[in-house]
Amino acid sequence: MTVNDLVTADEAFLTSSAGGILPVSTVDGQPICQGSGPVSTRIHNLYWERRWAGWHGTPVDYEAAN
Repeated sequence: MTVNDLVTADEAFLTSSAGGILPVSTVDGQPICQGSGPVSTRIHNLYWERRWAGWHGTPVDYEAAN
């Protein structure tokens, strides 16, 4: 993927297990997209719906960590 691919994309996002779906709005200081588009918004919402329902998650007992 090139910088040109990104700056001409309809949407771009990063993903991680901790952060979910994160829209990309600039690349090398160049604005791209308009923030979170319909596809990334839908994926973001589905990820967090499933995540909060217990999908692929291991709860952390913060009380036990202290």
